[in-house]
Amino acid sequence: MEMNPELFINAQAKLALKELYGAEVEERLIQTQATRKEFEGDITLVTFPLLKTSHKGPEQTAEEIGRWLKERCPEVESFNVVKGFLNIKFSLSYWSNIFRSISAAEVAACGERAVHRLFPDCEIVQLPVADGGEETVETLTAALGGQSVATVVHDPLGRLITAQYGLIAKEKTAIIEMATA
Repeated sequence: MEMNPELFINAQAKLALKELYGAEVEERLIQTQATRKEFEGDITLVTFPLLKTSHKGPEQTAEEIGRWLKERCPEVESFNVVKGFLNIKFSLSYWSNIFRSISAAEVAACGERAVHRLFPDCEIVQLPVADGGEETVETLTAALGGQSVATVVHDPLGRLITAQYGLIAKEKTAIIEMATA
């Protein structure tokens, strides 16, 4: 699954246009933007550049593409059409999958970029955190300046597997996640 919502909708819209209207469209014609706050949705597909392909009005084009997305993409929870703008709302499972796939370090880096856009002269100290689940070892190891070490261990059934642990040499500390064994 594509993590970037714009790229996901662009790819799906391209498939919809081919299936609905039998046409391959140029990437530049598929335009998305953030949905305006007064409307429900996460992302908006602008249908006006697609009207030569659909040979229909903006509302009908948006409605057909919206129905296609809703029927074929479980990631799309709902849609609404406002004057040729197709507002798309993603499902909770779509967002859950995205958030599960992003590391604490990626979130911290994204936050830093966002803050720097608003306050270019500010000083930022990144401190990624984890909730005790997946990536806790990696997050703590990186935050404490350690290194990741792979080793062969026995799993609960006695099979040999490779597991990772964090090693903070200067502190003589190992960070072990028991669930990996």
